[in-house]
Amino acid sequence: MTIDERQHLEAALLHSGGDDAQRMAEAVVDLWTRVDSALGPVIGRAGVAALLQRCLHLTVPSHVWLRQALSTGPPGPIDLQSLGAVFARQSAAEAAAGGVALFVQFQALLSSLIGSALSERLLHDVHPLPPGEGRPPDL
Repeated sequence: MTIDERQHLEAALLHSGGDDAQRMAEAVVDLWTRVDSALGPVIGRAGVAALLQRCLHLTVPSHVWLRQALSTGPPGPIDLQSLGAVFARQSAAEAAAGGVALFVQFQALLSSLIGSALSERLLHDVHPLPPGEGRPPDL
């Protein structure tokens, strides 16, 4: 993910959530719902959850509060309610930064496993763009 794409994602999350922590949490949950929907049929819901857990571990050093989202149970589907609750306890700006860092980590891990071209194709419609910006047509 380029710096520009990262800034677009953070701007889209901030626009979706504004200054309200609960709305920001809902925007993050929506993002991960779309990730789960896009990748679940390919690698399974438990596979998506396992990748997310690994990314949480990798993101915790820069966003310590994400430790609360780590699962202690066996692998299974993503617990979106618990994930949303962790994000809702942060300021909107911190939740947006943590959400972007987590997604960037996820995209990097997925790319390392299946290649960047396939990763980008699978996640093409997942992350939001800021208002007024459309996606370029596929070539």
